[in-house]
Amino acid sequence: MKKSVLRYSIYSGITLLLGGALNYVIAAGVKLNYSQQEIGGYASIFLSMIFVFLGVKQYRDKENGGEITYMKALKVGFLITIIPSVAFGLFDLIYVKFLDPGFMEKYYSSAMEQMKASLSSAEFQAKSQQMAEEMKMFSNPLAQFLIMAITVLAIGTVIAAISALILQRKPKFKTA
Repeated sequence: MKKSVLRYSIYSGITLLLGGALNYVIAAGVKLNYSQQEIGGYASIFLSMIFVFLGVKQYRDKENGGEITYMKALKVGFLITIIPSVAFGLFDLIYVKFLDPGFMEKYYSSAMEQMKASLSSAEFQAKSQQMAEEMKMFSNPLAQFLIMAITVLAIGTVIAAISALILQRKPKFKTA
């Protein structure tokens, strides 16, 4: 199991990092807005999670004799999501700290402009207070890392559960 988990976890992590880097390059070149960048980020996450399905299938077919229970498949899939989750959390820290140090301020400024245009004065006041608290939280590198890593882990866990449901194959009863 370790071999499949490690291999597919690394594939997933590399795919996620390449997708994040590509999103960064495209955003810088084409000047994507933050909503478009967010879509690119989630697309990278979902694309990288293909390896959860492939890893569970590989384990079932090549290492476990074509059989796997739902819980075992879920475990394998969940373990595959750990490396990409940590990698994405680290990538986000590097991105915000070194590649685009003013990202947080620009992002929140853009969000505030959009809210101001679409909300009433009272709603805007409440939302801007909430945004200020979020910005404060995201300025903590540990909180930022955890939020980004947990985002990938949550998506990966859902993909693992769906993969386990699709790929489970109960052991066949053998007659004497």
